[in-house]
Amino acid sequence: MNKKPRNLLLTLITILPIFFLSGCGDVDLDLAAIVLESWAEHNGLYKNGKFSPYPVAQKVAEDTIGDITNQEEFIQLDGLDVIRDIEKADNLAAEALADWDTSKMSSAVSIRPEDWRLREQEGVVWLANANGAAAQTSFTKADELLRESLQSGGNCFALRRTQLENRLFALSDAIATKKLENPGGPEIEVLQAENRRVADELTMMSTNQQSDFCQ
Repeated sequence: MNKKPRNLLLTLITILPIFFLSGCGDVDLDLAAIVLESWAEHNGLYKNGKFSPYPVAQKVAEDTIGDITNQEEFIQLDGLDVIRDIEKADNLAAEALADWDTSKMSSAVSIRPEDWRLREQEGVVWLANANGAAAQTSFTKADELLRESLQSGGNCFALRRTQLENRLFALSDAIATKKLENPGGPEIEVLQAENRRVADELTMMSTNQQSDFCQ
């Protein structure tokens, strides 16, 4: 093999795994060096007859990452935006529940309109504002979204029970808080009415081990 500058050898050590991974198990080092020289010169990394291994390695890394992240499969699996949306919506919903703020709750829902959990929380916020009609619309939408999610599989009975248990917990918390904030307020009666209805449905589910929701 022809002798090459030490920095070229270092570069080859960095680059050769790319050849092996691409299926060239019997790669010839001289041929690899020629290919590397041509590639590096083309990319402006071979000047005055000398290599700089670090820019070469950086260029390979950039190209490799670029190839991966530009693949359709990678784009489809990239969930960073989804995660950010979930976090933002959940934070807004938490603030809305703390202040019974319907505007913040609507903002949370607008970020993830197909999230039945947010619709559940929206219903509780509306009840805390003594708006039973708006609350029922939210709960009905939550039910519809849950049914849609079950089309791809899942245990309907278990999910319905979880949904109602979470609603019952949120309602109980809202009732306790409202009794401290505004004893005797009209919203308390509205909250208690939904609380009883949910409790009754959960009792029926426990007794019969089935749910009309899942029929």
